[in-house]
Amino acid sequence: MSSLWSRIRALRPELIDGLIALVLLVELELEAWLDTVVPGPHRLGAALGSVLLVAPITVRRRWPGAALVACAAVAGVLQGPPLGNVFNGMTGTILPLLLVAFTAGARLEPRRGLAAAAVAAALLAAGVVWSTTGPSTGYSLGSQLISAIGLPLLFWAFGLMWRERSRRVFAFRELADRLERERERHEQAAVVQERIRIGRELHDIIAQNVSAIVIQAGGARQLIDANPTGASQAILAVEQAGREALADLRRTLGLLRSGEDPRELTPQPELDQLDSLLDDVRGRGLDCELRTVGDPGGLPAGLDLLGYRVIEAALRGDGGRRPTEVTVDYSRARLTIEIRGQGPVKGLDRQLHGISERIALYNGTLTIKPLDAGGFAISAQLPRR
Repeated sequence: MSSLWSRIRALRPELIDGLIALVLLVELELEAWLDTVVPGPHRLGAALGSVLLVAPITVRRRWPGAALVACAAVAGVLQGPPLGNVFNGMTGTILPLLLVAFTAGARLEPRRGLAAAAVAAALLAAGVVWSTTGPSTGYSLGSQLISAIGLPLLFWAFGLMWRERSRRVFAFRELADRLERERERHEQAAVVQERIRIGRELHDIIAQNVSAIVIQAGGARQLIDANPTGASQAILAVEQAGREALADLRRTLGLLRSGEDPRELTPQPELDQLDSLLDDVRGRGLDCELRTVGDPGGLPAGLDLLGYRVIEAALRGDGGRRPTEVTVDYSRARLTIEIRGQGPVKGLDRQLHGISERIALYNGTLTIKPLDAGGFAISAQLPRR
């Protein structure tokens, strides 16, 4: 059934209107030729009148106002003698008029639609008045006017409401699409800014490691004859520093430095500076505790900086969120950071979008989940090697 409806909707609108007109015409023709309510001498007139009545349906989308006026004019004429009682007795004669009235309300600008509806109402009223010159129907003029005009005007009003609803739906869709595009632009900008900052910070980390390598290599050269054991340890330290520097460089290969930043003139932050970061958070009136587990000894500089940035991004407190607890776990295999707080989970993925890509560079994972008590939990797992 759904596939049949999809095929019908895929047809051209003009073809759909033609099919609707054909179905209504067949129904009216059957009434005209077979229904006993139509006397024999009037069957031909009823059949021809049915053709004229459904014809405006075929152009109701292209010229909705003209279709309504034309259909009302035909209906007004057919209400007069000698076919008035015949057409009033046929059940399907009102359907074409209701359809074009709804279309006029839905497709015409309100002022033009109101003008078309007024002309149609006048034509229908004229037809009702004309019908009073023929045989009596047993109904008062007022009731006939209400019956002939009220229902078409009601369907025109339904069409007008449909037009307004469609306009609002379209406006909301446009707004949603615009907001989605804006969100994507913000996310892309956040990623670009994060990559730029990664490049700047990696530059400092590599420079620091290379400086350490140079110093340790110089010390090893001086000790190589007098203290071979000390020289061996210095060489091992050189090797370790070189490995860390190369690992950080591989992760961010291709990132470019852009512009000048005053942060390049200051040392990069580390996890042992979290107290200062939390003091800033508490200065905003947020009560946040820090809990540290394990020994941070031997933590690579790049990982140390990344851990700080993860906590820094999570503590921004956007969207009404209030971080209450930060846990840093220095295990032998990985660095685990967990931030808990009160507030909605929705929006955290956008807040941490930039930092999540940075975590992925270190083969880490970032998890955001709601708590049963109504808060949120952010967990970052960063392998040491």
